Amino acid sequence: MRSKEFVKEKYEKYTSMNKYGIYTTKSKDGDFELWQHDKHLGSFKTIQDLDAYLQDYLDGSSSLRDDAEGGIQSVPNPDDAGLRFQGLFKVGDKIRAYDFQPAPDREDRYVVGTVVKTDADSRSQPGAKGYHIEVEKDQPGDRRVGQTVFVPYEIGMDYGTRINRADEQDIEEGMGFHAATFDKEKNQWDTSLDSGDRYEKDFYRTDWPQNQDPKDNPEYKPEWDIHLSNHNAREVMGELGYPTDLEDQSPFPIDEFIAKSTQWLQKAIGKPSPEEPTTVDRSGGGATMYSGGKPEGYYNRVIKMMNQMARDGKAHGATHVYMA
Repeated sequence: MRSKEFVKEKYEKYTSMNKYGIYTTKSKDGDFELWQHDKHLGSFKTIQDLDAYLQDYLDGSSSLRDDAEGGIQSVPNPDDAGLRFQGLFKVGDKIRAYDFQPAPDREDRYVVGTVVKTDADSRSQPGAKGYHIEVEKDQPGDRRVGQTVFVPYEIGMDYGTRINRADEQDIEEGMGFHAATFDKEKNQWDTSLDSGDRYEKDFYRTDWPQNQDPKDNPEYKPEWDIHLSNHNAREVMGELGYPTDLEDQSPFPIDEFIAKSTQWLQKAIGKPSPEEPTTVDRSGGGATMYSGGKPEGYYNRVIKMMNQMARDGKAHGATHVYMA
């Protein structure tokens, strides 16, 4: 942990937790520093990130009383046996690791990648041990894809689902739905609609702080940014009567697609597609595995979005649609 000069300014929200020795200070560079007694638990760019870190304790789902006497370590001693996620995965395994504990009021942030080293050292947290993984998927934004990142074996306020073995849905590549026209001079298909980036421009820089939430791009058009997993793309197109080997298909005429999807939607009025429950397997030595699952009305919602995007694309000159 890099040294900092601290402004001794306690954040008032946590003064009621002094019986557990929890308090915050603010460094001169503006970071919030979280402490328990004399132990430094972490640095946070915003108070919202600090709140999220403590949420598991504030909502009563874990016991501060149990942790108060022994203290909470932000960087456990690597000589200690049995760190929470130590020894669960080996080189070559694909894992999903969360940046923050999932919560209903914020978007999930995690990476999926292949373990390339175990018992790896952290450059930013001296003394910490963990996994090095090569990132194949980064939610949201994919800005860490291709990088090697450190995933600690244990953190101060850990939770059982922070690291899981990645299933096929985690690592499966996806497809985007596109409305396009063929440019004969370039001999290529050009998309007719541009959704823009979801987040502010700077978010896509490689040096964006991992614990800082980006601002939305006000010009982003989510209705023109339809992405499905490969599996779901095949199922949706198959539902409309199209071939499912989408990688080998030429673009489909846009008028045909609008007609087919409109007909499907008309027949499905008042008939939402049934829910497909998620399969949960907790038998993997503590790791929870999720596979499958679609909410009720999934096909209705996705096909309606694709139908509207095709209509918008046609209005902008598109002649065909495709998934890639």
